[in-house]
Order: sequence, then C-alpha cells, then structure tokens
Amino acid sequence: DRSGNLWFGCNSNDGLYWYNLKTKSFHSIREIQALKKYWGKEVSYVLEDSKRRYWISTTYQGVILYDPARETVREFKQSNTNQMGLAGNTVIDIKEDKTGLIWISCFNGVTSIDPEKMQFKTYNNRNGLAGCTVGPLAIDDSNRVWMGVNGGLAMLDADRKHFTTFTEKDGLSSIQFPEHAGVICRDG
Repeated sequence: DRSGNLWFGCNSNDGLYWYNLKTKSFHSIREIQALKKYWGKEVSYVLEDSKRRYWISTTYQGVILYDPARETVREFKQSNTNQMGLAGNTVIDIKEDKTGLIWISCFNGVTSIDPEKMQFKTYNNRNGLAGCTVGPLAIDDSNRVWMGVNGGLAMLDADRKHFTTFTEKDGLSSIQFPEHAGVICRDG
C-alpha cells in the first residue's frame, strides 16, 4: 500500500496480516480496533483504493470497507434487491476504475459501487453480461472493465452501457478464467 505495507489475506488464524517494509515487522488486524471483530475470518482479497481505504473480501461473507483515516468499517453483502448490496457474498476480485467506482466480481455477477454516493449497480446475465460467474477483473487505460466470465471474456464500455464478449471464435484459446488472473501491465 502507499504507507509501505504488504497485505496478506489467509484462510485461518487472524485472516489478515500486513508486513511493514520500514520496520520489517508483521502485524495483525487484532491491532486495529475497528477491525478486531473480523479476527479469524478468512480473507481472499484486499484492495487499497485511491482514497486510501481498504476493501477486504471475506470468504462467503461479502466485503468490508475499512477507512483508517476515519477509523470506520462498513459491510457490504449480497442483496436480493441489489439496491444496496453485492451480486453475491463469494467475492473473487476487487478493482477501482478511473472515476473511483469500485468493481466487485462474484459468482452471481459483478457490482459497481460509487463509495461517495453509496450507489450500487449489478451486472449479470439478465442485463447483458455473457454469464453470471465473474472472475478476474481489469480496468484498461480507456476505463473499460474487462472481466473473465463463464462464457467468455467480457468488456464493458467506458459509458457502462454495452458489453462485448470475446470467445474462441474471436481467437481466445479458452474461455475458462481462473480467479484473480486479470492484470494490466504498466505499458498498457
């Protein structure tokens, strides 16, 4: 992160650790009052956003938003109405786009969250996505969201109105995408 820490989610014990590169020491979420109650939960992904907040996915239990500046925690879980919730509680990947929207992929679709306005939008096979199971995410220089889905590689345009899906017919050797495999290199 921007404070010189490396974060590690794990499946047992504390669930989340960080290593301070300056002091060369490990730390546990038990040291953070606001996060103490999450001790022992499995953590599968951590993202530090542009506002220095941490988005932490807990296995089968949604996402925790931790704001260290305010020492606040907010939980996001699956919602049947999707008005204030995630597409699912099993989170695969978390990314931030160039406008500050947070994208969270799940086995039931992908949800974008505007953390400033607390607005949620879920995409799945009912509104244009090629499949419901969404794995890796990547945001390109044009602010398009790329996602590996069951059924191909989907790209949501920067206006967030149209999906393009790529399959073997478009030259992909496979349409199977493992978890957390979406990366944009520094040179684009």
